[in-house]
Amino acid sequence: MPLLRARVPCPPQLTRAQPAFTAIAMMVAACGIELDDPVLIAAAVVLGPTHGPTDALATALSARRWRSAEQALLTLLAAFAAGIALTALFGVTMRVTGLYEPGGSQQPHPNTGFIWRSGVFSFVVSWLGGAATALSNTAARVDSRVDSRVDPRVDPRVDSRVDSLAGALVSLATIPAAAAVAIDIDERRYAAGGGAAQQWVISLAGVVLAGALVRAALRRRSVRERRPAVAATARPAG
Repeated sequence: MPLLRARVPCPPQLTRAQPAFTAIAMMVAACGIELDDPVLIAAAVVLGPTHGPTDALATALSARRWRSAEQALLTLLAAFAAGIALTALFGVTMRVTGLYEPGGSQQPHPNTGFIWRSGVFSFVVSWLGGAATALSNTAARVDSRVDSRVDPRVDPRVDSRVDSLAGALVSLATIPAAAAVAIDIDERRYAAGGGAAQQWVISLAGVVLAGALVRAALRRRSVRERRPAVAATARPAG
């Protein structure tokens, strides 16, 4: 059976739930940044729903479905734009009520300061997240369907757990940085927000690029695997 089917899933439509979950994840991450609490950052990463849109964008790019890629990109950007705006408004509310300290983001952040520092490791982590997402949504899913038919003891829920872990890695590369952008907007520190914005762009590019390349490689392998079977069926009998 081919490793990867040629079918490309339809790009996700922007729903009310997606920006809401993105905003909630960013708000939790913003609280984690303000408190310099990595546990809250981890919770935000688990909540982040960025797995679907980034995977749809990578899939469309690997298949050269440009209109689908454009739709997936617009869905992703709209969700993040809404999330950043709502998180900035959340920060204003928290600051007015005195729950956020004035200039809290300017204080030392030994546990969460990496969110503002973009670099090679930002791209490496996002690249690994994109590759893991592409593999979990293609090879592992197809293999589990094949194995479950042969051996009913195979648990098909393994794939969902793999998808969740891969999605968390993608959220780690994007959600905290977007929350930091919202905090800088809330504090009107637009120049300082450049570091977090750069981190977000680098991470998003790494996730999508890795996913597209891995899917393209799997698709080429699938085509090579199908060629002998096609040639055998086309060969005249006798």
